Amino acid sequence: MDFLRTKDMISFLSKKTPPNFNAHLSLLRGYTAYVKTTRFPQFVDRTYFAQSTPSPFTTALREIIFHSKAIDASPEAYPLLDELDACIPEMERKGQVKMNALGDPTNTVLLVFRELLLDSCMVGYLGYRMPLDSEFLVPVKGPVLARFVAALMGHCDEPTVNCEEIGSLIRCLLENGCDPNETYMTKQPGGTLCARTPWQDLVLWPTHIKCPSTHCREMSLARRASMRMVLESVLALMLEHGADRSVWPGTDVPDVSWRCL
Repeated sequence: MDFLRTKDMISFLSKKTPPNFNAHLSLLRGYTAYVKTTRFPQFVDRTYFAQSTPSPFTTALREIIFHSKAIDASPEAYPLLDELDACIPEMERKGQVKMNALGDPTNTVLLVFRELLLDSCMVGYLGYRMPLDSEFLVPVKGPVLARFVAALMGHCDEPTVNCEEIGSLIRCLLENGCDPNETYMTKQPGGTLCARTPWQDLVLWPTHIKCPSTHCREMSLARRASMRMVLESVLALMLEHGADRSVWPGTDVPDVSWRCL
């Protein structure tokens, strides 16, 4: 297959492709047709958020997400994702795919697909789809907004993590009904359960994450400036969407622990 990578072959194929040809869109169509028409006998278990045991089914879904992400700004991909989202439950009903989620067989296939969309920060598609379907996030287990606030706070010093992209996803979630004051339970280092909200996670550096000063030492100045800009934007968005100001009486904006950035 190496001959396909040569300059002559690339030039030849480029001349043969029709105008406005999009390889990602073509591959997305092909993978969508493959998933819809294929029987997947391997049992798949969803083990964690956007993670599951290996199988051809989940591999194909990840390929679909990959090519969709490459053209996420293009509405041409959206009907294909809608089509897949609609047919997956029918595939499970007919036994075309068999899945489980930590022993819970409810909503498993849609859970896996929609978690992959979220985990890949498919902001274009999610921004199109969520206003049309108020229950789009219902199959997703756990507090969605808190998960991505934690991802933003906990991995900001990792160069491969796109903080701006996560910030855009948080904006999309807030604009489509996610509550910054939604309470969820989390385990503390000692094992005790503690009630938290996404808003608290943003303004109080979580105890399970490295302290801000450690983060700052590990980040470049450009990365710090970018990260602070994203965090300030998310903080303003949460206040705009009803974050509980009464936690800090007498102040418009809390003295957040990441201001050292």
